[in-house]
This record gives sequence, C-alpha cells and structure tokens, in this order.
Amino acid sequence: MTTAWPVTVILLAAGQSRRMRGKNKLHLKIGNTTVLRRSYDNAVTAQPEKIIVVVAETVVGELLSSAVNTKLVVCETAAKGMSESLKTGILAAGGDSEAVLVMLADQPCISTQTVQQYFRLFAEGKKLVAGHYKQFIGCPALFHRDYFDELLQLSGDRGARSVLESHRKELATVDIPEEEAFDIDVQEDIVKMEQTFK
Repeated sequence: MTTAWPVTVILLAAGQSRRMRGKNKLHLKIGNTTVLRRSYDNAVTAQPEKIIVVVAETVVGELLSSAVNTKLVVCETAAKGMSESLKTGILAAGGDSEAVLVMLADQPCISTQTVQQYFRLFAEGKKLVAGHYKQFIGCPALFHRDYFDELLQLSGDRGARSVLESHRKELATVDIPEEEAFDIDVQEDIVKMEQTFK
C-alpha cells in the first residue's frame, strides 16, 4: 500500500460564481464529470494525507458525499471574500497538519502529477511553495504550519498570494503547464476546458 504524503489538501469550493449568469460553475459538466469532481479527483489521486473541501452550501458538498479521507466544511461567511474560505480550511485542518496545499476548485486542469511536485518539494524541506505561470505566482500553494497564523490574519478578498508575496526569499515554485493554468471565470471557459480533456 502506498503511503500518503504528509500534506492536507484544502480545496476551496465556496466561490460565488458571480460571472456565471446565475449558475454555480462547480456544478458544470466537463465530459462525464463536474468541475468540482475533476478538481477533487486530481487532488485525491495524488495521495495527500487528507482533503478538506470548503463549500458555501451543502448541495455542493453532496457532490462529494462518497469521498474517502475527506472532510466537508461549510463556510457561512464565504460572501465576505476568499480569505474567509481559506481561514475556514486552515482551522479545519487543525494543529496536527504539518502543511496544507491550497487548491482552487475552479482549476480542474491541475493534474495529479503537478500536485505531487508540491509534495516532493515539501519532502525535500521546502516550507512555502507556489504555482508559477508566466509572471504570476499563486495557487496551488503549499504552506508549512509555520505560516498558518499569518494566513488566519487575512481578511476580505486578500487570499494566499499576499502571504506568498511577503516571503519571496523563502518561496519555491512549481511551473504550471499552460494547459493546466486557466480557471473558470465565464461560461466560455468551459468550452476551452472540454477541448483540453478530449
């Protein structure tokens, strides 16, 4: 039996989908699955110690009702900004988590292989790892527990990137392939993703 990596994945799935014309983008279909399930499956196949899925409504969580080693947490203050979902995930991870990998549920193209690159860097002693694409850094992002208190001080729409930017000297990066780097913001992005998964 393969040993799990000592990292908790926090999958942020509590976004408001404001630009999706009234639809919850995580429910949308890509092939024979949903955006949320694709993101989740790619994370769980990488074999983290556990996964926490932060949702804004229980109906989203029901999409993962059969998931193993997964904790579903409802963020009742999600409308206040991304930081609320992130803090909910950090608190749910608990003090026994050595590190968390923060992933966004609307990035279903992030592959299992890419997730495992973060785990390997952590195993090599890196405590802070960000995704790098073109000139940007951001999620997925791995944080050692040393950074949890700083993450819990965030507010509003200040997400994990602000903490990454504050610690550039300690930061390691994973290059995100172009075909994995986009997320779903508008309806048209679904078409692009369907082409990717053909």
